[in-house]
Amino acid sequence: MCLKNVKQPNLLRQKLVTLKIQKNVDQKPLSGYATQFIEKQKVRFMYGISEKQFSNYIKEVVNHKGTIATDYLFELLEIDLITLYTESV
Repeated sequence: MCLKNVKQPNLLRQKLVTLKIQKNVDQKPLSGYATQFIEKQKVRFMYGISEKQFSNYIKEVVNHKGTIATDYLFELLEIDLITLYTESV
């Protein structure tokens, strides 16, 4: 057995780790728009709704007065999710 063959996987792993670290260092911080977009996409995919449905929820939340917008948005989404679940059972 050759010692070079034993050391190569560790060397390759170290190179991969350093490349990942360099990639993270070179990456620019996300803009405010990008952060909001990513969060919006997370919510959409978490609740399984389309862009049009999401925009309708946002319109309803904007027109609603009295509660915090994000709380009301998640309340609406949860209500519809519960309704879908109870209809399917």
